[in-house]
Amino acid sequence: MSQSDNPNRPIPDEGDETSDQAGPTPGGDAGKTGGDAPVVGMRDTVLTFAARVATAGIAFGWHILLARLLDPEGRGSYAVCVQYASLLTVIFMLGVDSGSLYYVAAGKLTASEGAMTLLIYTLLASAVAIPVGLLLMHTGWEYFQKAEPLSFYLMVATIPLAFYSSSLIFFLTSLREFSWYVILSIGQSVLSVVALLVFVWLLGWGVNGALAVAITLEISSLVVVWAILRRRHGLRWLWPTRESLRKVLGFGIRYYFGKVSNLVNFQLGTLVLAFLATEAEIGLFAFGLTLVERVQLVPDTLTIVLMPRVFSDAKGRVDLVTQCNRIVIVLTGAALVVLAVLAQPLFSLVVPRFLPAVIIMWILVPGVWIRCASKLFVPYLQSQNRVGVASIAVAAGAVVNIAILVWLMPYLGIQAAALSVVGSYVVSATILVVAFHRVSGMSVRDAWLPHRSDLEWFWQGVMGFWRRQRPAASGK
Repeated sequence: MSQSDNPNRPIPDEGDETSDQAGPTPGGDAGKTGGDAPVVGMRDTVLTFAARVATAGIAFGWHILLARLLDPEGRGSYAVCVQYASLLTVIFMLGVDSGSLYYVAAGKLTASEGAMTLLIYTLLASAVAIPVGLLLMHTGWEYFQKAEPLSFYLMVATIPLAFYSSSLIFFLTSLREFSWYVILSIGQSVLSVVALLVFVWLLGWGVNGALAVAITLEISSLVVVWAILRRRHGLRWLWPTRESLRKVLGFGIRYYFGKVSNLVNFQLGTLVLAFLATEAEIGLFAFGLTLVERVQLVPDTLTIVLMPRVFSDAKGRVDLVTQCNRIVIVLTGAALVVLAVLAQPLFSLVVPRFLPAVIIMWILVPGVWIRCASKLFVPYLQSQNRVGVASIAVAAGAVVNIAILVWLMPYLGIQAAALSVVGSYVVSATILVVAFHRVSGMSVRDAWLPHRSDLEWFWQGVMGFWRRQRPAASGK
């Protein structure tokens, strides 16, 4: 899940290593768009993609607004506080969010069983994570000098709320409630902008105001998702069976090392900078990294729609995975080129104090593209009982990340942190690609070489969906 690889905050933040879940399909449940190209899940894909584009656009504006309100120093403090809660969450939650999501998506647990199992583990893990987090704050480490104590306290205290709320949102996708997922995603994004203006601009709460935005969204989204699941899937209080607790924890532990490594891998640059750099340097790096990473909405969107289909098929829908991967290569490549070209003039006009972050973004672009081009292989490998491959890939990337940081940090500063992210993505992607081809038997051409028919199929599906919606919208 990216979500699953997500630091579990419902607003855009410093660790959006989101899940790996995906979309349209050459073969399946929804009719045809032309020729013999059936479109499976196109409605889900279009809805989810539209929501992700909308939320990514709002998130982009949110981060620009946050940069203007906090300046590089405040942005750096915000990044460190969010990162701290993210690390504690992923380390102590043992991957149970991935386990519960998998079994609900595969139809092996009901919504109630999955939600209650997740709640039990959330409370147990938080009982350890919160005390440990508070104790570490009294070590005197330089890391905790990068923001005021209240900011760290806010993030640590809300770990169970953040984790359970954001994890429960993805139950909507595992249950194929994509329309509700769209509504909730866009609603959250709009609310995040309003809350930021109120807490930071109007009330002047600074970094703590930006953190209060996350808490506001967590509470509101938990209430809404609970109501949706209760109304549509009979969500109710029940005590999880020993078997469901065992299965969810077992899956989570298998995926745990990769999940921890994935977040550490992504966060390592900011983590090291928190000990060695100023708040302003941390803010510049986090800002550039967060904006470039938004391009991953393309594979993440396709993964969200694909996941329940892949997990419920014995062969993992390998043809669907490869077709989606070819589309991802084209769309993310184009998006990254546009972002790289527009970054400097946009920053000069809107956030001139963040201009040094443009170099960070340029360095990151090829690495993020490579990362995007391999993300869809993760759910396929999981469906084929190769959960450990993702863990190995991310762990190897983390080793490379650390090596590059140690080697180049004294010479290049925050640019070394960007290069370390690129290096880790290249290594992780290589392992995933090799494993995918060995397990699936697919040729390199089928998995990587875009076909004109791919984009035609995708476009026809989108237009077919649009034509079907127009009569409904007009009441015909």
